[in-house]
Amino acid sequence: MKAMVISDIHGDVKHLENAIERYKEEKASKLFILGDFAGYFSSINDEEVANMLLPYAKEISAVRGNCDNEHIEQILPFGLLDIRHINLNGKIVTITHGHLYNKYNLPEYCGDIFLSGHTHYGIISKEHNKIFANPGSISKPRNGSEHTYLLIDETHIYLKNLEGQIIEQEEI
Repeated sequence: MKAMVISDIHGDVKHLENAIERYKEEKASKLFILGDFAGYFSSINDEEVANMLLPYAKEISAVRGNCDNEHIEQILPFGLLDIRHINLNGKIVTITHGHLYNKYNLPEYCGDIFLSGHTHYGIISKEHNKIFANPGSISKPRNGSEHTYLLIDETHIYLKNLEGQIIEQEEI
């Protein structure tokens, strides 16, 4: 089973549309969203973001970001928690936004793969047989990085740009 991981949408419907197209092209069956659905200073696109995700609601596992407010939580077609643990291909994947828990402040329980966003900078690292990864941001990448996402399949985790090109990969 393939899972696509995105983070930090921040109300950017253009790049969310690109990410959804990439999700379909990757033939992924799960979409993990690591929070920050809402815009930084305005909720002008919140309804459109929620409507774009509605057709995929049963495939989505999501967490709350530090920019997500009560309004976005009420209109999204799925619930938000601060942290989730998901079984994917026999591995436990822990997803969180990154403002409460991250690689340097791990929760009490942490799966085989730990995914967090928040920094807007995509990266994959493997330490002590645990994968730590950040999908970067589909909307507002930092440090000159590209608009990126993660793809997880049975054997690898990939950091890719929104054109589908592999930037980095690690064996699971």
